[in-house]
Amino acid sequence: MTTYTKDERALLALCSIDGLEYRHESRLCELVSKPAMLFEHDSVVKEYLVNAMGEAKAKTVLMSLTDDYADYCVNQLDKRGVKAVTIFSADYPESLKHIQTPPLVLYCKGNIGLLKSPKTLGIVGSRKTLSYAESFAKDISKTMSGLGVTIVTGSATGADKAAILGAVCNKQIISVIAGGFEHVYPDCNKAIIEDVAKNGLIISEYPPQTPPAFWMFPVRNRIIAGLSQSVLICSGDRKSGARHTAEFALDYGRDLYAFPYSIGIKSGELCNELIKNGAYLCDAIEDLLSAYGIDESQKTENEIIELEDDERVLYQAIKEGADDMTVYCAKNNLKFFEIAPILSELEIKGLIVKTAGNKFKPTK
Repeated sequence: MTTYTKDERALLALCSIDGLEYRHESRLCELVSKPAMLFEHDSVVKEYLVNAMGEAKAKTVLMSLTDDYADYCVNQLDKRGVKAVTIFSADYPESLKHIQTPPLVLYCKGNIGLLKSPKTLGIVGSRKTLSYAESFAKDISKTMSGLGVTIVTGSATGADKAAILGAVCNKQIISVIAGGFEHVYPDCNKAIIEDVAKNGLIISEYPPQTPPAFWMFPVRNRIIAGLSQSVLICSGDRKSGARHTAEFALDYGRDLYAFPYSIGIKSGELCNELIKNGAYLCDAIEDLLSAYGIDESQKTENEIIELEDDERVLYQAIKEGADDMTVYCAKNNLKFFEIAPILSELEIKGLIVKTAGNKFKPTK
């Protein structure tokens, strides 16, 4: 069993109680001098719980604030290969401690050292990001991560996926999940998120078994903004969830960048509005390089990309014009599910891009 301090164990138990809201969790922590004291069930804790939620629910909460329940929580995390980093842990990022509502626990899979990255850049945007903006976001993500900047994003399609695909090959990527790890949303990005867990870091403030609710997505965005030195908004209409990330970034004093868009492009409305209100216009990688104190001559490109045999065969076929994978499978007596993982790997390595349906085209 993974060893945690008494304070860490208390927070794990507290944050694993089903249905207990953050406001109650944080208030309980304020009522005691250290979290471990929650296990003592003193009169102040009992009184608060009874007044806040009634005797029956208070009793349920108190029954979970025990060493036995903490053991159960740790065992469940160990079975799933998940490490918990609490606000009392040495690995907890300083940048998150100082936001208005810091997560009490971060559930992590991957390289926890990325939480202490000296340089970070948030990249977010709409699920409906235009292809050219996705391509630009991916290029920025790849270049910046190749120069030691950790990219922070979500798990959605569109801009989030572009940011992940750009940075995962450099192992400088943090993906913040809205629900628990067992309920990655959207489902079509599961393979990509699993790759982030192997080559970067995925985090959530909820235990692995927690299904996502609609309100978790904007709440999650405060973590993306909190972890980032600067935030780049790649796309979004006026009601886009990326607005929440932008607002959190401004509240936290982070620099805000946005792609510029032409008149009439709905997915660029938010970006143009942010620029009009003071966000930095970003239409070239140099805008970010100078902000991070990186000399342009430091830019590097990984020219040699190692491919497995099956990856090389499929990539060569796509380069030679086999863009429709349905047709390719029919000609080669294959099922699409057999080549889907190979296509994902080629996307992650930046060699192909999906265009429509099951069609792909080479990028190099």
